[in-house]
Amino acid sequence: MIRANCRVGHAHQSVERANGGGHGPPYAQAIAFILCAAILCTTGIACNDAPRAKSHGKQVIVLGFDGMDPKLSTEMINQGLLPNFSKLADTGSFKPLGTSTPPQSPVAWTTFTTGTNPGEHGIFDFIHRDPDTYSPKFSTSNISSGDVWAIPWGHWKLPVWGESTLAIARNGRAFWEYLTEAGINAHIYRMPANYPPSESPGPGDFVTLTDMGTPDLTGSPGESSFYTSGSTRNIKNTGGAKAYTLSMKPVGGDVAIGEFHGPPDALLDPDKATEDQLYEPLKVPFTIYRNKKTNSALIEWDGARVLLQAGEWSDWQTINFGFGPTVAGTSTQSMSGKVRLRLRQVQPTIELYVTPVQIDPDAPAMPISIPADLCTKVSEATGPFFTQGLPEDTQGLRAGILTRDEFLEQADLIFAERVRLLDYAIEHYTDGLLFFYFGSTDQVAHMFWSAMADSHPALTPEESVKYRNVVREVYIQADKALGKVMDAFPDATIICVSDHGFADFDRGVNLNTWLIENGYAKLKPNGSRSDTSGFDWSATKAYAVGINGLYLNMRGREKHGIVNEIDKTDLMNEIREKLKTIRDPQTDRFVIKEVYFADEVYSGPEIIHGPDMQIGYALDYRCGWPTALGGSPKTMLHDNKEAWCSDHCIATDLVPGVIFSNRKVPFADPDLEDMGPSILAAFGIAKPETMKGSDVFTAKVATAQQE
Repeated sequence: MIRANCRVGHAHQSVERANGGGHGPPYAQAIAFILCAAILCTTGIACNDAPRAKSHGKQVIVLGFDGMDPKLSTEMINQGLLPNFSKLADTGSFKPLGTSTPPQSPVAWTTFTTGTNPGEHGIFDFIHRDPDTYSPKFSTSNISSGDVWAIPWGHWKLPVWGESTLAIARNGRAFWEYLTEAGINAHIYRMPANYPPSESPGPGDFVTLTDMGTPDLTGSPGESSFYTSGSTRNIKNTGGAKAYTLSMKPVGGDVAIGEFHGPPDALLDPDKATEDQLYEPLKVPFTIYRNKKTNSALIEWDGARVLLQAGEWSDWQTINFGFGPTVAGTSTQSMSGKVRLRLRQVQPTIELYVTPVQIDPDAPAMPISIPADLCTKVSEATGPFFTQGLPEDTQGLRAGILTRDEFLEQADLIFAERVRLLDYAIEHYTDGLLFFYFGSTDQVAHMFWSAMADSHPALTPEESVKYRNVVREVYIQADKALGKVMDAFPDATIICVSDHGFADFDRGVNLNTWLIENGYAKLKPNGSRSDTSGFDWSATKAYAVGINGLYLNMRGREKHGIVNEIDKTDLMNEIREKLKTIRDPQTDRFVIKEVYFADEVYSGPEIIHGPDMQIGYALDYRCGWPTALGGSPKTMLHDNKEAWCSDHCIATDLVPGVIFSNRKVPFADPDLEDMGPSILAAFGIAKPETMKGSDVFTAKVATAQQE
C-alpha cells in the first residue's frame, strides 16, 4: 500500500518562496509520486468506525482569527466598529494573548494545538535546516521514501506495494485527541499546521478539514500562473507565481495558445527518463479566442469552455491531468484539479490569471478531510472551494501578476467561501468542540497593514490613502462572522483567539551578511551569496537559516562543525551582545530588540534540533528575504519595497495575539500554551502531563487580585 500522507507549508512557509525561488525538483517529485500513488493505490487513511458518543449538550466554540492584533482590535472596539467582539469583551474578557517564540504561524498554532512549547513539539520556524547539508527544509513536514515495489511499463514504473510518505513533523498530541478519547465530539475546520489530516481516537465524533500546509495539486504551497501575449519581463520570480507567454495564431491575431501546468509525472522510470523529463510538469493545452468588439474571450480546453468579460472571474473549473503509461496516445491515469480564472484584459494584449491548481474536493487526489468524503459533502453543500492552505495569492501580488485591487477581489471571494463553510459547520454542529479558522485577517494584513502607517517604502502616498482601511474592513467581516456564531449558539462558551499580532515591515536585515562582516562566517572564493552553498564551513562559526533562526556550526552536530561545546556559551553571549548594538544608519534605531537562547525560552527534548538562538527584531524590521535560505547579499540593511509590507516575525513581546471570550479570563497573562488545557478543562478533562499551561478560566487569578 502506498500511503498518501502529505505535509507542506503555505506561501510564507515555503522554503523556496522565502527567497523567491520555485519549489525544488526533489520536493515536487516526492509530492507528485505520492499524488500519483494515491490514485493508483488505496490510501493509508481509514475512517473511524468506532461507536459514537455524545458530549451531553456542552458547547465550546473556538474561532481562530490569524494575526488579529490587540491594539487595532481595541481601537476599533472603541470606535464601535466591532459590536460582536465588544459584546464578548463586555460579557467576559478581552486580553492580549502571549504568542510563541518566534511569533510565526506554524510555531504558534502548533503550540496552540499541543499545549506545549517548541522544545516539546519541535516546530521552531517556518524553515529548519538539515545539519548534514546546511540546506533549508520545511519545518512542518517530513518526506520519507520507503521501499516501493513497482512494475516496469515502458518508460514508467507503477507502484504496487510500498510506502512513500509526507508526514506531519510536529511531536505531541493535539488537544482534540483527548476530547474524542473521552467521548467528546470535536469538529475541527481548517486548523493551521495540521496537514495531513489524521484520525482522532475514541468514541467522540471527529471531523476535520485542513488548511495551512495543504498543498496545491503540484505539491507547491500555491503556484499561480499568468499568461500574456505581451512581455513578461516585469514579472518577479517569487516562487509562488509564474508567467508564460501565449502563442498567437496567427501572429497578431485573435487566437492564443497556452498550457495549464500540473505536477510532474512521478511514475516515469528515473532510469529511463532524463532529469528534465522527471520534473517536467504535466500539461493541458488551452485556446483563447478573443473578441475585441465585446471585450471578452472564450477559453477552451479538453471539451470545457468558459466565456469571460475583461475583468471577470470565472467560477470553479476542472482540469484533468493525464499521467503514467499511454495507450494509443492517451494516458491511462488522470487526476483532476480545480482553478478559477480571471481575464485581466483582451487588448492590446491578452492577459489571463489562473489560480494555483487546487486539490479537487469532489475527487481529492490527496486526503484533505476526515472523514475522507467530508470535503466532497462540503463542496456539494457550498460549492467547490479553495482547498490549498491560506489561498489568498500573496505571492501573485508580490510577483506582479495580480494588482492590489485584483488581490482584494480574490480575498473577497475567499472570505465569502469561508463564510459559506462556517454556515455548513454551524448547521452540522450540535455539541462538543467546534473550532473554525479564518486566515484572511493575516494574509490581507501582510499586504495592507502598513497602509495605516504615515509612510512605507512599498506604498506610494496615494496607495496609503486608498488602502488605509482595508485591514479594518477585514476585521469588520470577521466581526460579522462571529455574530453568526453568537446568534446560532447563545448558550455556548465562545472563545476567539489569534496566534500573533502585526507590525510594519519597513527594513530588511540580512543576518548572514552581518555575520560575514563581523568575522563569524566566511564565504568561499567566488562563493554563492544566494544560499548556504557559498559558505566556507571550515571558517564559519555561525549562520542563519529561517526567518528568525541562528545556528552555531557545532562540531559533532553539523557535518563540518568547528565550534566546540565548551566554547558555545561564550560565543553565543558575544554574538548576542553585538547583535543588540546594531543601529540602522538610515534611522539611527536599534535593529534587534532581543536575542533568545534556546535553553532560556524552551524546554524539552526537541531543543537540540532547533536554532541555538532566535532573533527578535525591533519594530519595523524583519529578516531580509534572502536570509531565510541562508543567503548573504552584499548589503546588510535594505528598504522593504515588496508588496509584502507588514509582518510579525519579530520580538515576541511586540506582537501578542488576542483572546476574546464570553467567560471571564482571570489570568493576567494568558498565552497560547494555556489554550489546550483551558479547552480540555471546559469539558472536565484534566490537563495531560505533557501540557505546561493552565486553565485561563479558573486556575490562576490576576496579579492585581493576588496582591
